[in-house]
Amino acid sequence: FSWFVYPPYMLLGLWPLGEVDYGEAVAWWSLAPLPFFMGLLWVLARRAGLKGRGYAVLLAFTLPLLSANLFSGQTGAWLAVFLMGAVVLLRRPVLAGVCIGLIAVKPQLGVLLPLALAASGQWRAFGAAAVTVVALAVSATLWLGAGIWGDYLEMTRLFGRFIGEGYDGIRPLVVGPYVSLTAVGLPAGLAAAVQAGVALGVVAAVWRLFRDEAASSELRWGMLAVGTLLVTPYSLAYDTPLLALAMLPLLARAWRGEGDGLELAALAALVLLPFTGPLLIRQHVPFALGALLLTAVALW
Repeated sequence: FSWFVYPPYMLLGLWPLGEVDYGEAVAWWSLAPLPFFMGLLWVLARRAGLKGRGYAVLLAFTLPLLSANLFSGQTGAWLAVFLMGAVVLLRRPVLAGVCIGLIAVKPQLGVLLPLALAASGQWRAFGAAAVTVVALAVSATLWLGAGIWGDYLEMTRLFGRFIGEGYDGIRPLVVGPYVSLTAVGLPAGLAAAVQAGVALGVVAAVWRLFRDEAASSELRWGMLAVGTLLVTPYSLAYDTPLLALAMLPLLARAWRGEGDGLELAALAALVLLPFTGPLLIRQHVPFALGALLLTAVALW
């Protein structure tokens, strides 16, 4: 069957593309987020002390993460832009909250954000995000009718069962714990238990870092980015552009000569992830998952 498992309000952003031919629509969808991605990355790099060649290296390291998005119709680059925009705009919490609310077009990638905002006392951003999600849902309901939500929930149920039973078509793209471990042959029950344990560890780490006023912004959001892909059972290679936020503190420390071997190994693993992950998963080695876990440990 054909599936569309995004919430109905995703159609608010997609419908204009239906007025052009397929090639033009894919080009617009794929290329439009790139200037925002690079501009926001430049702002964040300057805040972290990376300038000139440092920013150029950071950009070069993040470009492979975008490769699974370009001209494939995926949402990863847009979601990274929304998250990076929220980080840049935190001093204007309402705008930051709107950016966070837009991440609800792929709800599983926003699951840690309420926790992070609550832990750091960003209540205005929290409220603005909630209002944004409600406004999107109401707009979609008024436009498409309430019945669209029943269709969405049924499609989500079918897709969840489809992924839970295993699907070889996504095997080269897996990065999250559950999908990676089932792809290499672990029983679903054991993979789910590992997923639950990893998720609990990620939640504890994010809560602790966002409660710690001494922790740098780069460290907090880097942990949230990598934790986002670990806490959800279903995360794939095209979700990885947001790992630019995880690369930032590692590269900034290495650039200042402060990085240790563990941090450098994590940074190298993230750079290699888009290329090595699909190759090694065929040999029953979950390299992408290992790269995420290594990065989470290094940041912690």
